[in-house]
Amino acid sequence: MSETITHSGEVTRLMAESIAKKIGEKPEDVIWFFELRSLIEASRSGRLDKAEIIRKPAGIDLPLHRLLTAGKKNLEKYRRIEEELRKAGLV
Repeated sequence: MSETITHSGEVTRLMAESIAKKIGEKPEDVIWFFELRSLIEASRSGRLDKAEIIRKPAGIDLPLHRLLTAGKKNLEKYRRIEEELRKAGLV
């Protein structure tokens, strides 16, 4: 890399692209994974204010079966990416 990187967003993008290339995923999916993992860890450690989340209206107008299907799909995606990252020695 001959160019100087000055923005942390640029660093994040380049890291996501490198990781995605290594595991065969899209960079935005890699970023999604780490954002979700961070939320899960914050929730488990008590750093996430659950009362604040409950006070904010969700505003989701979808039938329950579509929400469950989307949740199942996202869980499978999360587990797939986690396994690929584990095999690559990145988590």
